[in-house]
Amino acid sequence: MRNQSWTDEKRDILLKDLTRRFFSARAFFNDLKEHTQRYGIRFDGFHFWVGTEMDKGVLWEMKDMAQVLWGEARSSKEPEGAVLCWMLGALFHEAMKLKENAYMLDKYNSTFPSQAMELLSVRGAEDGAFSTVQEKRNRFFEDTRRECTRSMRRVDCLFESASDLLLHILEKEKENPLLIRYLVEEAENSRNQPEANQGYSPQEVLDRLFPAEIDRAWYLAGESYLDGGWFDEARASFEKALEINPESPDARAGLHLLERRIDEIDTMTKKEMEIMGNL
Repeated sequence: MRNQSWTDEKRDILLKDLTRRFFSARAFFNDLKEHTQRYGIRFDGFHFWVGTEMDKGVLWEMKDMAQVLWGEARSSKEPEGAVLCWMLGALFHEAMKLKENAYMLDKYNSTFPSQAMELLSVRGAEDGAFSTVQEKRNRFFEDTRRECTRSMRRVDCLFESASDLLLHILEKEKENPLLIRYLVEEAENSRNQPEANQGYSPQEVLDRLFPAEIDRAWYLAGESYLDGGWFDEARASFEKALEINPESPDARAGLHLLERRIDEIDTMTKKEMEIMGNL
């Protein structure tokens, strides 16, 4: 069992990864909902979305991360996180039920032996028992479709509530460089892609976190890149912040620190080369 110090140390990474999985899980559900409205439920993709105990999907991983971040041991310190943890757990288990019903419709309804259907049709006119079997089979799959519809509504409701609560939690994390860097990257990557039909996009989250100072987001992304040694990306982020706000003192300070780091590395490299040359 992980102790609290480990969780505190990994909190920024866990929150970033949970947010990434939330966007991914919500995008899959939006696509599944659109497909279901047009053609009916499909089973394809549930392995990615839910997964198995040995190969967990994004919902399963997200639920586990929420438990680490806001489980019973930490629920009193972050009550909003504890509520989100409960929502994500409920969402996962509802998705598990949906997965089983989708499998039933995909694998059992569509593969019902054609010979059996023919037999039931012929014998049904002669024998009431066979007619009853066919009726029960039809009723069974119709009930399964209705259960899928109910599960889709419940998942949709849970996603909507969880989106609002996650956004509220993220608003308190606006000075988290790793998280902001992820949001900036996702917003840029999805700029030319069709918007999801529901839920908050990374850009919408950034707009909520930085309604009048989006340059601050680019500065924080640059700070995260700089800490990780990604100098080209750090420079691009600081310059983007200055493009938005030429008076940004943080972005100017970031560029200055970047140049100093590069000079320090160049100096160390030259010294090492001199030492090696004298050997």
